[in-house]
Amino acid sequence: MILVFVLSGFGIRTAHARGPELTDVIKKAINEKVKYPEFAIEKKINGVVVVEFKINQKGNLEVKRMNSVQPELQEYVRKQLETICFNPVTVDTNQLYYYKFNFDLQ
Repeated sequence: MILVFVLSGFGIRTAHARGPELTDVIKKAINEKVKYPEFAIEKKINGVVVVEFKINQKGNLEVKRMNSVQPELQEYVRKQLETICFNPVTVDTNQLYYYKFNFDLQ
């Protein structure tokens, strides 16, 4: 199942490509935290960031692996995701999730 979101006027598209389906709680938290960063808009940086993450027993989102040809976007996504914390009762902890962020200045 492919799930695509378009965020803001700058065309951030995120797609859940494989693995377990993200819950609405997880999607909402990610969409609230990860926006097209101002530095990337100013520098006209486009790119894709692919992330593998899990939510630990304490509810903290832990990035396990990332891939991008744009190190600035990759580090931005990592920092934003690692600030997200969930109530562990509301999410499946220790499950690996995959998320793809497509930063496109259309």
